[in-house]
Amino acid sequence: MKGLLEKLFAHFSKSAMCLLLMLGFANQTFTQTPADQKANQAVRKLYRSLHHAMNDSLVLFGHQDDLAYGIGWKYQEGESDVRRTVGSYPAVFGWDLGHLELDEATNLDSVPFDRMRDFIKTAHKMGSINTISWHLRNPENAGTSWDTSQARTPGVARRA
Repeated sequence: MKGLLEKLFAHFSKSAMCLLLMLGFANQTFTQTPADQKANQAVRKLYRSLHHAMNDSLVLFGHQDDLAYGIGWKYQEGESDVRRTVGSYPAVFGWDLGHLELDEATNLDSVPFDRMRDFIKTAHKMGSINTISWHLRNPENAGTSWDTSQARTPGVARRA
């Protein structure tokens, strides 16, 4: 019985400590600034918005290619699977530049780059966050970014 009580006390103590730490951090005032002292106002505004979202315990939901295509539609202005589902657009829009390095007109998801540019502008005007990724072709063997073959870049040590 003594061992059980000790375990319960230890578990309760850890839980109480975590709760106290979380409450302490939640009441911190925001005094941080971007590392880049020359950051423009748009960057500073995004930085503050993200901090406020964190303080309010908000989750910013995102969706890749949300304005480009979805279930049963493609390139229809104002359309969005997220909006259809929850009534509003996502807070974060993701876009991939894969195949730009191949000088192709469309990315690896078949979204035309000229349309992607317009989608990014639209999301920005909504006040949403745009994230850009670039899944390049493997320069060693022309495979995809997800190629897990044994090819290594010359000069890079093989990792265990």
